[in-house]
Amino acid sequence: MAEETLLPGGKVSVLLGLGSNLGGRRKFIEKAARLIDEIEGVELKSISSLIETEPVGGPPQGRYLNGAAELETALEPRDLLARLQGVEAELGRVRKVLNGPRNI
Repeated sequence: MAEETLLPGGKVSVLLGLGSNLGGRRKFIEKAARLIDEIEGVELKSISSLIETEPVGGPPQGRYLNGAAELETALEPRDLLARLQGVEAELGRVRKVLNGPRNI
């Protein structure tokens, strides 16, 4: 069961995985971080270093560049998810195949 600890202002801390294996992987992750930080009600607190990893599952594809971001938000989980999926869409993510290649 998840435990929720509220921060001042009714905010929660969120850890978000970021990854890309298409095109300019680092640039996609950096742009995603900037767009996430611009979401009203979301504060980007920090980003981890990035590591290269092999894909898991899905069709044959290139290696991923992966990291994580720490956010603070008072948004409801579904609202946050919708806004994060909006960032993916803005960056051109198209979901064709489960666990398939992605720019973000």
